[in-house]
Amino acid sequence: MQIFSVFEPSGVSADDSAKLSDPGRGVIFVKEGFCWPALLFPLVWALYHRMWRISGLYLLLSIGIGAMSGLLGAQHPAAMALALSFALIVAFEANRIRCLELERRGYQQVASVAADDLAKAEQRYFGERLQAHPVAPTPAPQAILRAPNTGWGFLTPDAR
Repeated sequence: MQIFSVFEPSGVSADDSAKLSDPGRGVIFVKEGFCWPALLFPLVWALYHRMWRISGLYLLLSIGIGAMSGLLGAQHPAAMALALSFALIVAFEANRIRCLELERRGYQQVASVAADDLAKAEQRYFGERLQAHPVAPTPAPQAILRAPNTGWGFLTPDAR
């Protein structure tokens, strides 16, 4: 079971989002806990999520750690422990950093959902939201009805 934090843009309340054509637009789910993509590809992960400042900070810190490793010798146990520690810290804190960046961009955390995976978390969140704020169904378009043999209005048959 995983916990997902649910973020919505702060300018749209649940009542307003029910009136939108796509009420789920802008809702972001962030899994809490360890992030494997941030461990394996941290810079790509940060760029994918459009965290430009975090990408730059990560790049500067990794260059600094690389420089310190070069001073110690790349095969030195302390250098390898430092690089591994940095990678693990980034992976453990990546989703929390993403939550902080979303809040900085104007999103607000509106819920936490426990589910087995992202699809079930989305189903649970939107299902509960739909029960709390039901959306009126859109009426079906009415068929255009016209009386038989009356033409289209500009070519009417003669009245007898």
